Amino acid sequence: MSAGRRRCRGAAGLVRLCLIAIVTALTYVTVPTISRAASTSTTVEALLIGDSVLDGLSRPYGTAGRDKLAARHSIIVDTAGCRRLIMTSCRVPPNPAPPNAISVMRTRAGQYNRALVIATGYNDETTGRFGIDASVEAIMAEARQQGIDHVIWLTYREAGTAGNIRRFKASNKVLRNRHDRGLLVADWAVRSAALPADWFSTDGIHLGSEAVEAMADLIGDALDRLPKPRPKPPSSSCSGRARARPCLSLSSAADAELRTRPTQHRRVFRRPAR
Repeated sequence: MSAGRRRCRGAAGLVRLCLIAIVTALTYVTVPTISRAASTSTTVEALLIGDSVLDGLSRPYGTAGRDKLAARHSIIVDTAGCRRLIMTSCRVPPNPAPPNAISVMRTRAGQYNRALVIATGYNDETTGRFGIDASVEAIMAEARQQGIDHVIWLTYREAGTAGNIRRFKASNKVLRNRHDRGLLVADWAVRSAALPADWFSTDGIHLGSEAVEAMADLIGDALDRLPKPRPKPPSSSCSGRARARPCLSLSSAADAELRTRPTQHRRVFRRPAR
């Protein structure tokens, strides 16, 4: 693996999995990956929000998996070590805590139009006010408000310390028992259990290059299962009546992000022309 890992403790004293990037000045990494099929659209198909586990998809060693996924679907990948779902994220000093998942959703409203993929929650409790169940409620409600019909939620790999395994199993049980309209649970716990242990870091959770490809395949398969999007009436301009969500083209979103987030990695990958 090309990044070092550290364990940190949350308020409840549970061991949390955190990531320290090689360049410690970077708190989180955003890699918009746009396939050729979506290059003429003002928005991309799916937003992927992750913590340090999904972060492998945005790293150089994850290029093969990222490119395979981008060849199937247009995506934006937003990852951050120590990210939580709806509670304030934990942090790896000296870096500040990254925005939680629901904050990323709100910041990126209007930049994607079909599906949200959640691949974070390793740093969250299973129960309680900010637990997995409450997080599903809040994130599904936010998706509905944004007009996003589909949320794909990856289960958690059941590995690591005994305490983490118990917590991840309990969180997965919560996810599998949910029957929200528009929620599709993509079972990374089941798929990853059959993979070689040396595809993962020594903590058993974080991804090596082969595991990145396996997770990318699972996300692509889940996106393939979604109903075809319904055509929407064309809009000639962002001006006019007030809008509930920001109206941004890819270029204006990119320009805004480069101005406000100068420390982020931002790269565009396009499917080669045939």
